[in-house]
Parts: sequence; structure tokens; C-alpha cells
Amino acid sequence: MDTNSNNKYSRKIISWQDEATISRLKESLDHDSLSIVDSDTVLGLLANLKQSSFQALNITKGDRGDKPYLILIGGLDRLSHFVDPSTINLPLQRMLLHCWPGPVTVIFKAKSGLPVHVVAQDGTIALRCPLFDPLLRLLAHFEGLFSTSANKSGCPVPGSLNEVDNALMQAVSWAVIDNQRASGQTGQPSTIIDCSGNKIRVVREGAYPVEELERYYESAFEK
Repeated sequence: MDTNSNNKYSRKIISWQDEATISRLKESLDHDSLSIVDSDTVLGLLANLKQSSFQALNITKGDRGDKPYLILIGGLDRLSHFVDPSTINLPLQRMLLHCWPGPVTVIFKAKSGLPVHVVAQDGTIALRCPLFDPLLRLLAHFEGLFSTSANKSGCPVPGSLNEVDNALMQAVSWAVIDNQRASGQTGQPSTIIDCSGNKIRVVREGAYPVEELERYYESAFEK
């Protein structure tokens, strides 16, 4: 998206530092609208966990095949809504206490009884608690929110709001930037680990060092 396009959507661009932003986002998400937000990782699309919001996100994002969306949560106290606590062993608890909030997406075996559209076809669910206070304040109003990078499926992830596809800017209610981040640039994607099986497997190395996670867990992961 070039500068002229950015100006075209300027009415949608708001700041995390604006005290009205959280209430604006909450209201729009409650009504199935999508938003683009800056965070502790890359620019992301946010949606409510409702089926109707899920469908709106699918239309905007484009064909993803069977790839599920990750869910952002506001703290460890939200984990039990999505995951059976009995499946979280002590090493995993210890690791989560160290790495959350933070840029680590964790794949768990999903709790039984969850709506089909929030669970992957293999019965897993991907969760992350972001290390970004404004986003945590928003998440305090929800059990969780769908999140995915702010790009059309198969297209590059934008490095800044200026690079977001025009179609995405047209589809969202708000684009929220962090005025305290230099030049509007975003960070690295999260590290992804799969804890749904007998051993932890590294799916993607990202912003959080895998070596630190292994140290907290006190065991090596499968690469």
C-alpha cells in the first residue's frame, strides 16, 4: 500500500495510545468486524471467536486450506477455557510461566466441547499470550481473539502498515498502530512449538529463542 493509499484509509488508522481505541476495537469486534493491529510480533488481523466473525475472517484472508488461526489470550487464566488443565504437566507449566506473555505460539490438544470452528482438524488449538500491554487490555474483554498475519493467503507478510494490501484495508474497521514504535516497523513472527503430542516439536523458530524454552522445560525439543 503506497502513501496515497494510506491517506485514503487515514480515517481508519488509530493509535494504541488513544484512550478511546480499546472501546472502539471492542465494539467493532463484538459486531463481527475485523481490525489490523500492531503488536509485539507482526501486524495482525483480529477477529472475534464467533462463527460469524470466523467466516468474515476467512473471506478477507482468502483460501488457507486446512490451516487454522491462532488464538490470542489475555493471560494464563484463560488457558483452561481452551485446554484441559490435566494435560499441562509441571515442566510445561514452568515454561509457560516464563515465556508468556511473549512471542511464543503454543499448540495444545484442544479441550473437548469447543466449537468446531476454533479447533484444527487434528484436534489441536494454537494459543499465544502477547507481550504488549495495549493488546492485553483489549483481550481482557474476551476469552480470546482469532489472530493471523495481516496479508492475503500466499502473499508476503507486511513489514509496516504502508505495505498492507488495499483489499485488507478496505475490509477492516480499524488499523491500530503503536506511536511509540519507530517508523511503524513491526517485529519478528512468534516462535511456534507443538505440545500436543508426547514430545514438544519446534514448528517455527521466531522471535523467542528455542534454547531458552528448552532450558525452562528442562528437556530438548524435536526440531
